Amino acid sequence: MELEEFRYLFIQQDPKGVAVIVEGIRDARFLEIVVPTAQRLNASVYPITEIEIPGGVLGGERGRVLWLASTLAGDAALAGRIYYLIDADSDRFMHRTYPPGVVLSDLSDHESYALEHCCLDHILYTFGKPASLIGEFRSTLISICRPIKLLRAAAAALDISLSINQTLGENHERFRRYILGRELDSQIDAKRLADAVFSNTGLDHDSRNLITDECSKLNTTPLDPSHFVQGKDLIAAFASILRVGIEEAGRHVGSAMRACVATLRCMPSLSTIDGVLRR
Repeated sequence: MELEEFRYLFIQQDPKGVAVIVEGIRDARFLEIVVPTAQRLNASVYPITEIEIPGGVLGGERGRVLWLASTLAGDAALAGRIYYLIDADSDRFMHRTYPPGVVLSDLSDHESYALEHCCLDHILYTFGKPASLIGEFRSTLISICRPIKLLRAAAAALDISLSINQTLGENHERFRRYILGRELDSQIDAKRLADAVFSNTGLDHDSRNLITDECSKLNTTPLDPSHFVQGKDLIAAFASILRVGIEEAGRHVGSAMRACVATLRCMPSLSTIDGVLRR
C-alpha cells in the first residue's frame, strides 16, 4: 500500500489501532509465534514490503523501516501507535540514535534467540544429548560465530562492504570448509575465512589492516557474548556441530523457539512488542 493509504488506515479507519512494522516475512512469522494473531488486540504486523517506500533508500529492508520511522516521527496522529522492530545487527557495537518507536531485537536478529538456554536445552534433547552439555554447546557456538560477527561489525563501523555472505555461500553451503574439528570440539579457522573474505572483496593491504584493527577493537566491546553472533551464522554452526543440513538445523531452531516462547517473551524487546500487540 502507498504511504498515504497507510496513514489514512490508521488515522481515519482505525484511529485506535496500533501496528508493528518489521523487516520481512520471516520476522512477521516469528512474531506470529510470540503473539499469535488471535491474541492481538486491535494490532497488526506489517512487513515493510507491504508499504511502498521511495526508491533510493539505502540499507535494504532495515533501512526502509528506519526511513519510515523517521518519516512518520513528527506525525502526532500516529504518535505511540506505530512501532518498528528491527534486527540489532551490529548496532550495539556502536552508539546510534533512532527515531521514536524503534525497537532493536534483544540479540542480533530473531534467529539468535536460539542461543537462550531454554532453546539450547530443547535442541540437545531433540538430538538425545544431555542438558549438562548446554554450557559447552553454547560456548562452542559462540566461539565459531564470533570471528564472523566481528567482520560484519567492523564492516558496518567502517562502512565497507565485505563479501562475507558470498564467501560462505548464499545458504552458507561453504561454511563447513572453514570449520576445524567435529561436534563440540569444533572451531573456526578465522584467519582462513578472513583471508578468503578479503580476497573475494578485492581489498588492498591497507584496507585489510584497517578491518583487522577494527575487529580487534570491537572484540573488547563489553557486551554479553551472545551479541557476538549473527543468526544465519548460528544456524550454520548448529548444522556443523550436529552434523545435519542447514535447512534441517533451521527447522530445529524454529521448533526450539516455539517451545520456549514463554521464556523469549520475557526478554526486554520482545516484552515491549508483546505488550504493544496485546494492549
